Amino acid sequence: MYVIQFFGKKTMLLGGFIGMTMSHFLIALGLNFQYDYLTLVGVIGIVFSFGMSSGPITHQYCADIMGDRGMVIAAMIMQVGTLIISSIIPIVA
Repeated sequence: MYVIQFFGKKTMLLGGFIGMTMSHFLIALGLNFQYDYLTLVGVIGIVFSFGMSSGPITHQYCADIMGDRGMVIAAMIMQVGTLIISSIIPIVA
């Protein structure tokens, strides 16, 4: 919470998206040139960037905009979406 207040939501989201984009490029280079460590660094970068930006900031925006009842509805929609996606992925793979 202190990190969000210090840097700001918009700055953290932008930094996270830039970090995820750079990590995707690292994964592409690692897979293209057969550098396993570069691919690993890219995957870790995506997890870190998402965990510091899109993951918590989305919930913070929902709480700021909608309040308590809206947050319950938003959390339910996110959970149902996760259930649907996790149910479809094994079928596709």
